[in-house]
Amino acid sequence: MIWRRIKEITAGVESHHLPENESLIINHLLTDSRLLKSSKGTLFFAISGKQNGHHYIEELYEKGVRFFIIEENLKNSTYPEASILKVENSVQALQAVARFHREELNLLSIGITGSNGKTTIKEWLSSMLSTEKSVIKTPKSYNSQIGVPLSVWNATKNHEVGVFEAGISQVGEMTKLQKVLQPQIGILTNIGPAHAAGFDHIEQKIAEKALLFSDAKVIVCCREHDAVYTHLSEQYPAKILDWSFTKDSAKVRVVQRDGKLKLTSKDYEHSFETPFELSIWTENCLHAIVVALHLGISPKSIQAAIQDLQPVKMRLTIKKGMRGCYIIDDTYNNDLNGLEVALDYLKLQKQREKKTVILSEFLDAVQDEIEVATLLKEMMTGNRVSRLLLVGSWTKRNFNNWPFPVTLFSSKRDLLHELPVFENEMILVKGARKFAFEDVVNRLSEKSHRTHLEINFEALIHNLSSFKQKVNPNVKVLAMVKAFGYGGGGAEISNLLQFHNIDYLGVAYTDEAIQLRSNGITRPILVLNPDFERSREMSELGIEPEVYSLSTLDRVIQEEHPPAIHLKIETGMNRLGLIPQEWEVAAKALQRNPEVRVAGIFTHLSSAEEKASDRFSRNQISAFEAAYDLFHKAIGYRPLKHVVNSAGIIRFPEYHFDMIRLGVGLYGYDPTNQLSLRPVGRLVTYVSQVKAVEAGDFVGYNRKGKATDATTIAVLPIGYADGYNRRFGKGSGKVIWNGIKLPTIGNICMDMTMIDTLGHRVQEGDEIEIFGHQQSITELAEQIGTIPYEILTSISERVVRFYQSE
Repeated sequence: MIWRRIKEITAGVESHHLPENESLIINHLLTDSRLLKSSKGTLFFAISGKQNGHHYIEELYEKGVRFFIIEENLKNSTYPEASILKVENSVQALQAVARFHREELNLLSIGITGSNGKTTIKEWLSSMLSTEKSVIKTPKSYNSQIGVPLSVWNATKNHEVGVFEAGISQVGEMTKLQKVLQPQIGILTNIGPAHAAGFDHIEQKIAEKALLFSDAKVIVCCREHDAVYTHLSEQYPAKILDWSFTKDSAKVRVVQRDGKLKLTSKDYEHSFETPFELSIWTENCLHAIVVALHLGISPKSIQAAIQDLQPVKMRLTIKKGMRGCYIIDDTYNNDLNGLEVALDYLKLQKQREKKTVILSEFLDAVQDEIEVATLLKEMMTGNRVSRLLLVGSWTKRNFNNWPFPVTLFSSKRDLLHELPVFENEMILVKGARKFAFEDVVNRLSEKSHRTHLEINFEALIHNLSSFKQKVNPNVKVLAMVKAFGYGGGGAEISNLLQFHNIDYLGVAYTDEAIQLRSNGITRPILVLNPDFERSREMSELGIEPEVYSLSTLDRVIQEEHPPAIHLKIETGMNRLGLIPQEWEVAAKALQRNPEVRVAGIFTHLSSAEEKASDRFSRNQISAFEAAYDLFHKAIGYRPLKHVVNSAGIIRFPEYHFDMIRLGVGLYGYDPTNQLSLRPVGRLVTYVSQVKAVEAGDFVGYNRKGKATDATTIAVLPIGYADGYNRRFGKGSGKVIWNGIKLPTIGNICMDMTMIDTLGHRVQEGDEIEIFGHQQSITELAEQIGTIPYEILTSISERVVRFYQSE
């Protein structure tokens, strides 16, 4: 943990006035009020924008925060104990503080930028260097204008090397990050189309990224990326340390053969065994090896690190555990910096109040154990951890008299042998690779077959942002999480959306809304098909039902404390809704009963995605507006006015009104094909058995599958009870193995599916993708003549959900 006198910190900031308490000290920099761990010594940077940080100053002050850097005048000036600095730009002030801190350290800084591979190279290079040096690295993908200075702030005088990512999206950003990182060694990975909107052409993008290395002594690049090498050789010819498979003039020549990489330069010749087959992983690994060798890390240490390398997947995976628990799986590595990130993530999970941490010892900690124990106590307390289980060579006396139970185990084997009972808890499992804590995760996880649905939280937030960019900032967003979150898990997805300040959530049934409330969801919830026998319960829980008829309105009026309601107007969908003949009667009833608060009035477009139906859609909206005006005049105030769904958001921007309702678009399906949405779900299974069949042999029930030639079939543990529809049988459905589409053969069984391997060398245990990265839900739906909605919502709850986040 870093301690700085506030006078030293503010010396790096151009401020209008200095705080009075110059002798006090700071140990936390905070830009997001939701991530507050401890008020003691926290400096909050209020950043203007849509989520304006100035709006949270009063809340933070009440929680004990006393140091603020602001860029707007405060409406409430009653902060007598606060030290407040007013600056022109809070982000630039944050960068100035980090730059000041960086210049105080004797740190070898390594900067990594490029379009792809930054996080993987950062993780792998850190692993190699950590075998012989004390390393600090960027947490997660903290590579932005805010993330980079926060990463640098974590470095201490005990660290020898810092490995940092730097990402940009437009011209002018990299120079700011260069001043913060000041890297002596740089890695430029490659340049692709990602974030290309902020640049006129690829050369401009390369030039901007290369500014990170303006003061570097060495720049590592792959010679095969011609545009990257050409720019660097023109701009920084004396600094280049390039490697290549094909160019003999490269500083490091690489030969790949029989799973080995042979690296030859004028100074060395070394060979390394690698576990990778895909070229991009090999490329990422070579970047790390070249830097490690340049810094004098022994080939033996590098090889040992390579053996533990894994493709860096989405870490911090949430899995359902037994007895109502959730498991946060972060078993890739363990250090104090990474633990802080994981604890932040744990704190944000509201599904369960009780929080347990299972933690291995830190193999590369630079502090002694007493100092580590002190830091752990502060971190665990600040994140409201209920109990801590420690594995490794910890000393018991350092954990006496803690405010919550701490149990020590000398080994993973002892932990598994004496594992306590967990019930209704969030459990963070974090351990260094040496401890192989995946065994702990497997013991705690809900038992089921191997078919699972991966939910990518980053993709979901990307999709949310894509729609928000189409909407005026004053327009609210209602996210539909009905049908078990479109198959993805209502509580888990709702918790993520709540963290990202979603305005409303929408569900189909009252039970769904009550379940969300029991899982810590506090945002307003609209119920589209409510049970009015539970009106009192809805009122007490702040759940807002749809009222769609005179009888349902009368049921609400009869309540002593009626819930807030949303009126559903029938305009042509001919589903639920108040028909035109009922509008005036309902309006007068509401006028007589002002205790019933109308939170919203809405309708639903039947064909928003179809251009041929645009006239009908506009007629629907015209009828709705007439109804809205009628109710507005009767009740004397303006409830939320909302009409458009995912397709309507894009196709009818003039009708966004007060709120939009985002449904299937949130989950990666764009009915208009106008947005670059990302698939949120990936349905995966694994081969249970491979067997040979002869020409003429039958496969499956009713002999509906017949092998026309001798072939092999693979049996998959997924069937129609899991949501894989029977219509996918007899070759209609295709699954993905190693990028290859393989057809089903025979009928789909309740729990199993057979596929024809078409002569490919499919083996037991191989991964099979049903939909996801290589086959979209749209493609899957087309195979059986249905719509993506049905595919998403048909996935059975017995299929395990993994929630993955960077």
